[in-house]
Amino acid sequence: MEIDEEFRSLVALGPSEAANKLRGNPQELAKFTSQLLWLTCPYGDSAHDPVALETLFGGHPFRTWILWLCTSPTPAEVPDEYIKRAQEAYGAKSHVCGRIWGKGYVAYRCRTCGMSPCSAICHECFEKGPHRNHNFLMYRSVAGGCCDCGDPGAWKPSGFCSDHKGPAEAFHLPLPVPELLSAFTTVQVLVGHVAGALAYHYESSERHADEHLLADLPELVSSALTLLQNLCMAGDVYRRIVCAAVLEDVGVCNPELRGHPA
Repeated sequence: MEIDEEFRSLVALGPSEAANKLRGNPQELAKFTSQLLWLTCPYGDSAHDPVALETLFGGHPFRTWILWLCTSPTPAEVPDEYIKRAQEAYGAKSHVCGRIWGKGYVAYRCRTCGMSPCSAICHECFEKGPHRNHNFLMYRSVAGGCCDCGDPGAWKPSGFCSDHKGPAEAFHLPLPVPELLSAFTTVQVLVGHVAGALAYHYESSERHADEHLLADLPELVSSALTLLQNLCMAGDVYRRIVCAAVLEDVGVCNPELRGHPA
């Protein structure tokens, strides 16, 4: 791959400064991220001198670059700290309790609110709900169960407790738009690159199946896949961003941005 001077000049800034410069321009960010991945995480016939690449990128692995590009840290933060802060500030709390209990747990049924004879809620949701004057019973669980509070399929919305109001009609991730777009753009390019690598790898494996040349997934591509998994495990903020990238629809995160040329 031909490395143009604009790319070299951005790389020379380092991951933090390059990300700051690209963050407000999704098109340039996508272009830079794509070239970065083809150089640092190649597949197929693409191959580059690893020593020259290490010199070019200042010894920073591609994971470091991607994390800076898909986050918007303050000057005092690093990407992992930003991801944690974003999750704490913008992560959604579950609208359904779903608490699981075991044998012997004391739970509640409410004939006024339950949608079936098996519907039940935990002690905390009972106390925070409107059930005191309802037709309810307290029972000791024989085999275990889970709390239905917040689930309209098992519990009437009028009986939801103050903590679990049921699923929202439309999800809106309240991450600031510039931060959301830069994260979505970077992750979308990463998802596309990993998908292309996986497709190439398995198509190649099928072609050579009779020759017993089934190869393991290239280490760098495997590392890119692991990076996506780690972003998902960081919490629902980046998990939703990854889902939006897979679906190629930023509206999954913010319906108002659907169709935005990110």
